[in-house]
Amino acid sequence: MQKRGKTALTLVGFAVMLAALLALMAGVGAKKDGFDIDEFFTYGLANSYHQPFLNAETGRWISGKAFSDYLTASGHAHEYLNVYENQIADVHPPLYYLFMHAACSVFRDPPFTKWTGIGLNLFFFSLTQLGLLLLSDGERLTLTPTALLPGLLYGLSAGAASSVVFIRMYAMMTMWAVWLALALAALWVGGQTVWRMRALAAVLIAGFL
Repeated sequence: MQKRGKTALTLVGFAVMLAALLALMAGVGAKKDGFDIDEFFTYGLANSYHQPFLNAETGRWISGKAFSDYLTASGHAHEYLNVYENQIADVHPPLYYLFMHAACSVFRDPPFTKWTGIGLNLFFFSLTQLGLLLLSDGERLTLTPTALLPGLLYGLSAGAASSVVFIRMYAMMTMWAVWLALALAALWVGGQTVWRMRALAAVLIAGFL
């Protein structure tokens, strides 16, 4: 009963901590002003239709409609094969762009906003926090309050804020790294089982993608 009480208290503490960190990250995101060129490529490679890169002749004006068509999923939502084809022309794996296109396809009002990318990164940040909680456990879900410390330290770091506000694949990459560590720790502590090996394979494949 004492262990269950500590676990319940830790889970409540985790929920409160995560809510506070998400509010903090949203506050940092609200101050984001402007985009790096790579962030435009994030939106463009995720959403442009049969046009991985926005090209124009030197000295020729690029219209607002051309930018809108390149950066948004308006008129071609949920075209996931197109996203994969765009990535063939690029140098990055496709998984983050598929997630990005899905988010832009669902949230199309307004067509272009920083909150689509920041919101997606907050989702991955939350999964990273969950992974850190489980990785910090050491006793198979008999959670204690000290298990909150790694997630708190990471959540208050400049690296975490950067991965959330910079609209690229780094928040997702961090998540897969944490969950890979969790899968390896489970194998180390509990030994090989079919499901643990499947979990390891799934995380590895997702990380490659």
